[in-house]
Amino acid sequence: MSEQTADGAEESFEAFSRLTLDLEQALGLPAGFLVSLWKEDDWSFVVKIHSLVEAAVTQRITAAVGDARLSPVFERLQLGQEKTGKLGFAKALDLLQPDELRYIRALAELRNRLVHYIDQVRFSFTEYFASLDKNRTDEVLRAFTAYPLDGAMPEVKEGLRARFLKHPKPLIWVNAIRIVLVTRTLKEKAAAERKLKAIGRALRAVDEAESSEAS
Repeated sequence: MSEQTADGAEESFEAFSRLTLDLEQALGLPAGFLVSLWKEDDWSFVVKIHSLVEAAVTQRITAAVGDARLSPVFERLQLGQEKTGKLGFAKALDLLQPDELRYIRALAELRNRLVHYIDQVRFSFTEYFASLDKNRTDEVLRAFTAYPLDGAMPEVKEGLRARFLKHPKPLIWVNAIRIVLVTRTLKEKAAAERKLKAIGRALRAVDEAESSEAS
């Protein structure tokens, strides 16, 4: 890599770090944490991304239920269990889009594979992809990139496949961040709706009180 190219890459990295700073502050994360995930080894990257997404799903469920006291209960549930875990609640409450659901399923499956077997601490995406057949690779690609491959031009599909297999972290990362950002928006919307309902109840109470006094 030339010195000029290296300088450009460093500038781009710093600019991207600044863009994620607001989200890190909102999540209570150290400055630079999100972008630093790209520099983690593959095992640590998967585990930390999973934790980030799992926290986002917990927040969605808690916001939808509208009672923060239940957050510790939801936090203890496993993410990937679709009958008794976080995904089960999220599906029942219709909190996840189909592409988000595919992503979280794939991420939870991979994370569980890594943390339950000690030899997986040496996990690498390169070896993982090499162990998959073409159909399974397409499934993983579709899940982790949230890209609509059905009906895509062959050259587009192959281009995305090549990019993903060579540099999987950015694509996996950006979809995790998307889930976190959407969660933040949904939390704000749920909070606003609760405030509006509270205002409505207060106004009705005032009307009822005034009506009682008038009579």
